[in-house]
Amino acid sequence: MKMINIFFLVIVITLISIGGFLFLVKEGEFEKTSHSSMRKEGLVKNNSLFLGYGMKWDGIGTPTIEKIQFYKEDGSLLSKREDEIVITPYIDTSKEIGSMYEEHLLEEGYMDHLLNVRGYKVTDHFHMVLKVEIGQNTDFQDIGKIRIMYKKFGLTKFQEISLEEGIVSGK
Repeated sequence: MKMINIFFLVIVITLISIGGFLFLVKEGEFEKTSHSSMRKEGLVKNNSLFLGYGMKWDGIGTPTIEKIQFYKEDGSLLSKREDEIVITPYIDTSKEIGSMYEEHLLEEGYMDHLLNVRGYKVTDHFHMVLKVEIGQNTDFQDIGKIRIMYKKFGLTKFQEISLEEGIVSGK
């Protein structure tokens, strides 16, 4: 009889532990707290533009960003080889970059504050900057959402964040 009680106690403790772990893994989300965009008239061919986004992690644990993907307004994945727009994400440690061209960024010394997103450990508020490079064709399909792929407690997860405003305003 005592052995049966111990067996049930072990099962209950195991189930509670598994449930607690699953809760911790699911708990949390990224939130966009500020948004930058550029007017279509301001786009310059073959000139890089940097756009800053305030971001926030609200949840349990410290996620590590694996990569960030971009989806066009029609829902298709932005491909670096096929499209007239190339986007490279960075983390801005200065948290000061809003919207500026690359030459101004270099002049002001902000390039020293940009980190690769891969492997970045998020604690709370952070500032993501997108380097947007426009090819010869400025008539491209805007970005509708981003997908952040991250690891938390050893498991890979992802979250999509809408960019309702896109990266180009006044289309």
